[in-house]
Amino acid sequence: MAVGDAIGSRWEWLPADMIYDMGPADQIVMHAEGETIYYTDDTQMMMSVAEAIIDDGTIRNDSLLRRFADKYDP
Repeated sequence: MAVGDAIGSRWEWLPADMIYDMGPADQIVMHAEGETIYYTDDTQMMMSVAEAIIDDGTIRNDSLLRRFADKYDP
């Protein structure tokens, strides 16, 4: 999930028709060699959910919200 998030983050919030007009997906997702890609808050939140389930055995709102806040990095 994190890899897909990082690869696609460049196109987040673009209208679907604009992305479609850019060409085939395998050409769109190409990044320059050595270019750093970054995951988004979607991955930060997924990591928080996974850690909460592992540590707490369930989702506890207070624990999950604290993890969201601790992990958030704009």
